[in-house]
Amino acid sequence: MKGTQSSRLDVKSCRGASSDSDHFLVKERYRCKIAYSKYEPNRTTRRLHVGALREASNVRRFQQQLEEEFGKLETERVMGEKSHVQEDWKKLKEVIMEAAEQTIGYQPKSDRRGWFDNECRKALEEKNATYKKWINRPTRAKRMECGRLRKVAYKMCRKRKRTQMDNRMRDIEENIKDKQIRNAYKEGGSLRASFQPHTDLCRGTNYEILLKQEETKTRWKTYFQDLLNPPPPPPSNDRSSYLYKPCRH
Repeated sequence: MKGTQSSRLDVKSCRGASSDSDHFLVKERYRCKIAYSKYEPNRTTRRLHVGALREASNVRRFQQQLEEEFGKLETERVMGEKSHVQEDWKKLKEVIMEAAEQTIGYQPKSDRRGWFDNECRKALEEKNATYKKWINRPTRAKRMECGRLRKVAYKMCRKRKRTQMDNRMRDIEENIKDKQIRNAYKEGGSLRASFQPHTDLCRGTNYEILLKQEETKTRWKTYFQDLLNPPPPPPSNDRSSYLYKPCRH
């Protein structure tokens, strides 16, 4: 790839190494451009299963639950004292979320690799076990058995992938027929999308990458202080000095 040529330092092929393939193992020295991803256990937010509202029964249940909860909220408001707008909005949000949880629930977690089932795992385990036996004591029979199991595992995984792809394409076609254009575009985008790690890095005043969280906070604080409190403009038309915005990487 042309975009990563400047990061490659050395490339070498290792013909003696076995990688369970007809290709040679390639060894490469690479100058890595780190994309820092901060791990947070509760980072992802659960989304409500809005698609369940397409069914009329779920819509009626949701409306009835909202009417009951709104009636209770109105009774508490009449009996109690006057409250602040923010408190009323917070209670209203809690009522709507509670009614949604009880009626439609949350979206099920999607399996990004649903094609990999127990049969694929079992075929790969058998292939790997046979390969280890062949490496420990190579014989012609073991080599042929390893090649056979390799073909079986490859065909099985390829078949599962194609089946899943056909099912997803069929879902897109059904969404288009049902005029669910948003779901169709969303599913199509997920097929084309690649992995994009979340980064929390920024650059300092000297263009260096800041890794620590405290340094990043201090840099953003300094940046906004300089941005909101600029010095008086020079009398001349000299525009060579601009503030540098710390970009995320």
